[in-house]
Amino acid sequence: MSGQFDFRALLIKVQDLLSDGDRVRLHFLLGDDIPRNLRDNPSLSGTLSVLESLFDKDMISEQDCDYLIEAFKKIHCYDAAKRLQEHQRAHTHRHGRNCSLQHILVDDSENDGHMATDESILQTHEYSETTPVTTQFELEQEVNPRSQLFTTIFRQPCNIREIILTSIVLLLLLALVSLIIFRKKCVSSKNETFLVRVGQMKWEHEGITVAGGYGIGSELNQLNYPWGIFVDRNNSIFIADCLNHRVMKWNLKENRGEIVAGGNGQGSKIDQFVCPSDIAIDQENQLLYVCDHENRRVVQWSLTNKSDIHIIIPNIDCFGVVMDNRRYLYVSNRVKNEVIRLKLGEKKGTLVAGGNGKGNRFNQLNYPGFMSIDDEYALYVSDIHNHRIMKWKENAKDGIVVAGGNGDGNGLNQLSYPRGVVVDELKRVYVSDNMNHRVMQWCKDCSKGEILVGGNGAGKGSHQLFYPTGIAFDRKRNLYVADNTNHRIQKFVVDEEDTI
Repeated sequence: MSGQFDFRALLIKVQDLLSDGDRVRLHFLLGDDIPRNLRDNPSLSGTLSVLESLFDKDMISEQDCDYLIEAFKKIHCYDAAKRLQEHQRAHTHRHGRNCSLQHILVDDSENDGHMATDESILQTHEYSETTPVTTQFELEQEVNPRSQLFTTIFRQPCNIREIILTSIVLLLLLALVSLIIFRKKCVSSKNETFLVRVGQMKWEHEGITVAGGYGIGSELNQLNYPWGIFVDRNNSIFIADCLNHRVMKWNLKENRGEIVAGGNGQGSKIDQFVCPSDIAIDQENQLLYVCDHENRRVVQWSLTNKSDIHIIIPNIDCFGVVMDNRRYLYVSNRVKNEVIRLKLGEKKGTLVAGGNGKGNRFNQLNYPGFMSIDDEYALYVSDIHNHRIMKWKENAKDGIVVAGGNGDGNGLNQLSYPRGVVVDELKRVYVSDNMNHRVMQWCKDCSKGEILVGGNGAGKGSHQLFYPTGIAFDRKRNLYVADNTNHRIQKFVVDEEDTI
C-alpha cells in the first residue's frame, strides 16, 4: 500500500472528528499555505483536499505529522490531534521520526481505548493568577504625590488674603499673577485626574448577550460566525454576520435584529455577499461600507435606500475597513499584506502600511486584519500572523509594535492571532486576542498587557469567550465583543465608580 493511499485513509478517519466550524477555522488558520480554491471550500471533500495538498507540498508526511497536529491544537480539535499524536509517540522509539500511517489506521477501537488522557499535553496554558502585572493601584500610587501637592497648594487661600490685606498696593500685581498660576495648576490637576480615572476604568467580567445567543442559525434572533462590529451614537450594533452573508443591525434592548445589507443568499450579485468580514459607517451620510471578503470587493450600501448599492473597490482581498473623521476609508489587503487609504470618489488608494511583501520586519505585515485610527490619524492594524498590533503614523515608512510581537503565546506580553483592535484618546490599545479567548488592554509604551475580559478558556459561559473577533465601545465606554464561535455579541459594562 502506498504512503499516499494510507495517508488518504487516515485523513478520512481524522476529518470525521471535525465539525463544520472546525473546518472553517482550519482553512482560515492554514491561510496562505494552501491554494485559494481549496481554502474557500470548507466542505468534507474540500478539507480532505486541503490536507492532501499539505502532504503533496511535504508540509506533512508519514515521517512528520507535527504540523498537522499543531493545526488541530490551534483550532481546539483535540480528538483529531490526539489521534495523530498518540500513535506518533507510540512508534517514535521503534521508527525514529517515522509516523507510519498504516499503524495509525489499524484497529480504531483499540486505539481509542489506549488514547492518552493527559490534558496538559494538549490544553493551552491558562493565565496564572500569580503572574505579576502592573495594577491600576500602582498607577494611582505614581500619580498621588502630584495630586497631594496640588491639594496642599489650594489649602492656602487664607495666606494670600493676609498678604493682600497687609500690602494692597505693592502686592496687587503679585496676587493677580499668583491667581493666574493657580488657575492653570487647577486645570492641569483636573486634566491629570481625568487621565488617571480613565486609566483606572474596569469592566464587569460577566458579559451580557445583546445580540444573537440563540445558537447558530439564520433567523433574525440568530448569528452565524459574526466578525466585525460597529456601535453607532445611538448604541445600535451593526454586525458582519459572516456565514449568513448579511449585515445585521441590532437596536438597544431588542431581542432580534434587522437585515440592513445582503441577506439575499450567498452570491456575487450586487445585493449579495460571500462572508462579509468587516464594516464601517459614515453616520453623517448614513452610508455603510462592507468588506465582501470572498467576493474580493468593498461595497457601499445606503442605510436609507437598500437599492442604492455601489462597488467602490473591486478586486481587492480585503479583510478590514475603517473610516476616519475626514471620511477617508482604510482597507486592509490580506494577500498583498498592505493597507490602503482611499478618499471617497478616488479610483486609486494610497499605500499607508506594509506593501513590502509578507514578513515580520517593521515595514512589513503578515495577513493584516481589523484596524483603528487615533486622533492624530495614526493607523493601528492587527498583524494577525505576526501576532502583534502595529502602529503606523501618518506618512510613516515603518510601523511600531504597540502590542504583542513576542511570538504566538498566551503570556501577558504575547498575542495569538489577534483580530479586533481599538485605540482610545490615551493611546491605549484594546485587542481581541482570538486564540487566547480574551480581550487585552495595552497602555502606551507598555511591555505587556492586561486582561480585560475573558481569559478563562474557550467556552459559552458569561465570563468566557470563544474565538473573539471584532470589538467596539459605546459612548459610555461599555465594551462590545463579537463572540464568534458562540454566535453572539457580548456587552461588558464599565464600572460606573471608575467613570467620570
